[in-house]
Amino acid sequence: AFAALEGGARIIRCHDVAETSDVVKVWAAVRGRGGVT
Repeated sequence: AFAALEGGARIIRCHDVAETSDVVKVWAAVRGRGGVT
């Protein structure tokens, strides 16, 4: 998921939703982007 976000993905398909959600939130915080939808 992290690599997809860094590559510009806007939609991420995953099996472990909770873990992926955590990755997206951390990535958004590091990048200074709020409001994960």
